[in-house]
Parts: sequence; C-alpha cells; structure tokens
Amino acid sequence: MVHPIRLAAIAIAVLITPFAQTAPHAQTSDDSRVRSASVFDRQTTGSALEHDPVADPASLDGVAAERVYRSILPQMQAGYAASGDPLVVAYSRWQRHNMVPYRSHQHGRVFVNNYANDIAAMYGRFAETDRLPEGSLIVKDSFIVTETGKIQAGPLAIMEKMEAGYDPANGDWRYIVIASDGRVSGVSLIDGGDPQMAQCAACHNAAPRGQGRLFYVPPVVRR
Repeated sequence: MVHPIRLAAIAIAVLITPFAQTAPHAQTSDDSRVRSASVFDRQTTGSALEHDPVADPASLDGVAAERVYRSILPQMQAGYAASGDPLVVAYSRWQRHNMVPYRSHQHGRVFVNNYANDIAAMYGRFAETDRLPEGSLIVKDSFIVTETGKIQAGPLAIMEKMEAGYDPANGDWRYIVIASDGRVSGVSLIDGGDPQMAQCAACHNAAPRGQGRLFYVPPVVRR
C-alpha cells in the first residue's frame, strides 16, 4: 500500500514540475568514497536492456551515459512498474538534480540519477537539507554497464520523509528499494522490511551535519 503522504506528493508532482535551483556549495556529495554494503549490491544483475554494448565501458563519460540513459529509461520504468507503485512513473517528471548520469561510489559505482519532488525543492540548493519537510521524496534510479559493455537496469531507491516521530533514530526517513523487475526488495526495517535496509539508514546517518542525512550530487554534474 502506498503511504497517504506519498499519494499526495505524487499527485502534486505530476501536475507541477519544480524549477531547477543551483548553488556553488561543495558539501559532501554522493561521489564521496563512503561505501556500504546495501540492497544495491544484491540488485545489480538485471536483465540486459535493448541497447548496443558500450565499446569502452570503463571510460563512459557523462554525455555518452546520458544517451544510454535516455534510450533505456522507458524499459527501466517498465520493469519498476511491475511493483504497482505509481511513483515509478511520476518521478521522471520531477526535477532531476544532475545534468548527466554519474557513478555513485556509495552504490557500487552504478550510474545513478537523483530526482526530488516539489516538496523537496530545497534539495536543489545542496545546503541545509536537514529542514526538508514531511512528504519530501528523493528518488534515485540506476543502471549498470558491465565490463563487457552490456547495459542492465539497476534498482530504484526511494527516500521518503515521514511524519515527525516515525523513526527519530533515522531522521524520520523511510527507505524503499524497487528491483529492476519490480520486486520491492527493501522497505525500512521499522516497517517490518528487509533487515539490510538498516545499512542504508546507517550510511545516510553518516552524512555531514546539516545535510539531513543526505549525500549530494557531485558538484561537477549538478544542475
């Protein structure tokens, strides 16, 4: 069942596309060397997508990664949609806070994209995100380029800011991971979900003070 907060947030976000906000802040980003085992590590072996193999996967740059992403995004979303969660379609209409996909060291160096709904518009400032309000949604989709150049869909990771008191020890964030085939492979432990989600919370709890348990998009690819 989709939480009522998310239903409201999704409905608003489908109607309103937030403005991009930029700032010169260079706070700790998602490209930092912090690394933790996570549900991502178990969900990066999805089926090959319909895309020509990448000739030199190790040197895939942002422009080329963006072309790959635009080509495979409909297939990625079709896989996520098997979960039945309307968010898997709504999120791509929100503001994307990176110009091109980038490799996330915290998620096994898969290529990722960071989206936020309008309630979380402050996320685009990359400062003081500890004040994000209830209903904020941060969504990260992902894809993998194997050593042989094959393109595979990765999981969809969701952080949802819940009501005060939901899970104070973890900043009242709810963590959800939807696998590339639509399986909901992780939900916050407090909801009776996958124990490995505690590792997601632990990693985000290590984010620098003032960032609201978030790691930011690397400055070089920020919008």
